[in-house]
Amino acid sequence: MSPGQLPTDDLGRVIRFWVARLGAPADAFRRAGAVFVPTPSEQVVVVSVGRGAVVLGPPRVRAALLGLDPSAALDGTTVTERLLPFGARLEGEATLMYLSAERFRPCSGRVRPATPVDVAEVLDRSSPADVDESSLDGTAESVVALAAGDQPVSLARLAVWDDEVAQLSVLTVPGHRRGGHAAVAASAVVVSALQRGLIPQWRVRVGHLASESLARRLGFVPAGRQALIVLPDVRRGVID
Repeated sequence: MSPGQLPTDDLGRVIRFWVARLGAPADAFRRAGAVFVPTPSEQVVVVSVGRGAVVLGPPRVRAALLGLDPSAALDGTTVTERLLPFGARLEGEATLMYLSAERFRPCSGRVRPATPVDVAEVLDRSSPADVDESSLDGTAESVVALAAGDQPVSLARLAVWDDEVAQLSVLTVPGHRRGGHAAVAASAVVVSALQRGLIPQWRVRVGHLASESLARRLGFVPAGRQALIVLPDVRRGVID
């Protein structure tokens, strides 16, 4: 296993997780190129892991995606360009990062389980854009890292997907960033995830270098991408 690479066993678990979640063929991510899975949705979702990709979308766009070069199939922008005749718009693209137990680099500090008051304080002191960027799950397990005076300054949450993956989200209030609080809070929920036998997952918007740097500090490595492409809803005559 080379530096920056997910162990084979963990990569296999990630692949099986996405195969089941997307309803894709078992070998979908183990061969180069894209596998198309039809859905009734007027959105196109592209998930790439390892060598392959799965594209979920309405049957009407399938022909436009046939014959994609294997490397092009892994890129949301390129897939969007293929779908421009359908009015496609790339809504967002994220890097999928995962953490194996042996690569985990914990960060110690003062944390506690988050109370509703703690959560409200962190959210109230953060901008709506930062809250949206963090993609916090309101039903997830939460902890907060504490600054002086036991003030909650960084909120980390763990949401369990399909009893297999622990999706992490972190939000630190302005004025307390770059102080290590996010790493401390995230480290605490990673410990919980690993103790439960889950695979920690970190989704970071492509280009969000601060979030990616934090993930790498804890030992996460990139293993794929996820893209959301929005199409006009022809069923209702809606044009975005």
